[in-house]
Amino acid sequence: MSRVRLRSFILQFDRGILATLSLPVIVVVSTPLLLLILASITIAGLYTAAQFIPVATAEVFIPKLNATVTLQQFFVMGDGIARSGRYLSVVTPRGTASKELSWSSQIRTSIYLSGNDVAVLGPGDEFVVKTDTLQSLAITRTTNSGTWSYLGAFDGRSGLAFFKPNEQRECIPSLRQDSWLPRSDSREHSCKADGLSVE
Repeated sequence: MSRVRLRSFILQFDRGILATLSLPVIVVVSTPLLLLILASITIAGLYTAAQFIPVATAEVFIPKLNATVTLQQFFVMGDGIARSGRYLSVVTPRGTASKELSWSSQIRTSIYLSGNDVAVLGPGDEFVVKTDTLQSLAITRTTNSGTWSYLGAFDGRSGLAFFKPNEQRECIPSLRQDSWLPRSDSREHSCKADGLSVE
């Protein structure tokens, strides 16, 4: 065997050995990196899905208005102070009105029929949704709630659910007991779940 051939054979042999030895090194180095990439993709996918798929939903249909009031709770990560992730929607044949509720409304949010409109009362959230214009109007001192009909309340203390008047009595958690507030007779400092049963 000539020297040139021998040198060529040795170089090819060395390359084969190096390639064989480096294969496990590549696999060992790339496996944690691959797992990290897969974990990142999974977490990003779950976070994205949580922004579009509610973790809890409850609703009530109002036959007189042909409208559905829905409360949805979305997962909130990182910005939970600025956003509650709780959205109340009133869906009518004319369209949909949606509003993000405050964190304090998680305890209890009461729903009323106000003529042809929907009134919403809860700690931190008090407004009327006009079903003809789909606008949300703040409740003021001039708001007359005496003619409202209590439809029930969304309660989020043990899983989000809607309770009709025959299931739980009317109760609005409120630190303020001012007589001008809508439904002032139904306001209490604490609407304890065990004290809301209808007898």
